Parts: sequence; structure tokens; C-alpha cells
Amino acid sequence: MSLIRLRRRRFFALAAAGTAGGAVTLGAGACSSPSTSSTTASSTPPVPDGWARATAGHAAFTMPENCQQVPLPDDAPLGVWDWVAQDAPTLDDTSVTYRIGVITQGPSAVFDNPPTDDTEFVARKLGVSSLFGRKMLSTGASPYQVEGIPDQLWRIDYFPIGGSADTSEDKNYLFVAQDDGEPEIIVIGLSGLTITEDFLTTFISGIEVLHD
Repeated sequence: MSLIRLRRRRFFALAAAGTAGGAVTLGAGACSSPSTSSTTASSTPPVPDGWARATAGHAAFTMPENCQQVPLPDDAPLGVWDWVAQDAPTLDDTSVTYRIGVITQGPSAVFDNPPTDDTEFVARKLGVSSLFGRKMLSTGASPYQVEGIPDQLWRIDYFPIGGSADTSEDKNYLFVAQDDGEPEIIVIGLSGLTITEDFLTTFISGIEVLHD
């Protein structure tokens, strides 16, 4: 999500300047400042050992306890991503191995008048919007639906130009979620070099849409 490089690879690379971040709420033992949210959810999924619950805008999810929300400098090259958590205390820390980003304003921060009744269309539109930088290709033309708490949860995988989704060490994922009959659509990004299938399974199972 910044123009830093990890192991000589671009990590969440975005070109435009960022905006101020949102708030985060974490479970006990997590490394971040707790805060309250004005949104509510109908249910809370179980939190695995070593993970903590977090919220950003209308998005709720679980993340490892060593993950923490980081302050975003005014000149951070984050584009529309306005909330970031990672396994290092500052955005420019080169020891970062994974990063979670949220567009707290939802898809309207990326394109005008997104429909509120066609989550797949929104996922396709976001998938080709270079949210991970121009040097990252996506499978955005074919986002696929995955099982989770939201009624609609769509996943898009990215890989560097010249690589492939199967062989790239640089893992990048976009998740777009919505509950049927509700207007809120959440957009979450996950990027890093240590993301395994087990990590993905746990992360996806905790994604939830909060409603006003």
C-alpha cells in the first residue's frame, strides 16, 4: 500500500496521495489503540487464538494479534486506501511482511455512483481499477464468490506483471462484501509475502459488513 519495497518487491503500490485513516477496535491482547464504532453487526464470529477482532468504517474482520493500525502521513502514497494495519509500527518500516487496507468510504471513493444492488459488478469495476498499483495485474475480470458471513463476498487475486497468481511470492487480494438488501459495501485489501492459504482462510472467515 505504500511505495516501499519488501525483498525488492513492490508492496501495495499506489500512486496518489492518501487521506486520513479511520478507527480500529481490537480484541484483548492486540497491539493497537481501541476505539468504539457507531455500527453494529447481527453476529460476531469466533476469534481464533492469536487473532483479534478489528473494525474500520463498515468493515469488520479478524487479524493477527501482532498486527496494528498505523498512522498515515498526509503525503502517504496510498490513493483511496485510508486505513492501514500491518505487522510493523510505521508505514515506512521495511520489516513489514503483510498489510491490511480498507477503503472506509467504500467503492464510491473509487468510482462514481456504484450500484447498491449488484455486488459482483462493483467487484469487477474495482478489480480493474489499479488499486494495488499499475505494475500489478488482477483477475478482476473474473472475481469469484467465496463463502463467508456476508451474503455477497467476492475475492480478486493480483500478481505482478510478468508473474502469475500461482507462482508469485507477492500475494495481493481484494475483498468486496455486502449483505442482501443493505446499502453498505466494504472494500478490504490484503497484501504481503507471508500469506498462506491457512492465513487466507482465517482472514476470509472473519470478514463482516457492519450496518448503521
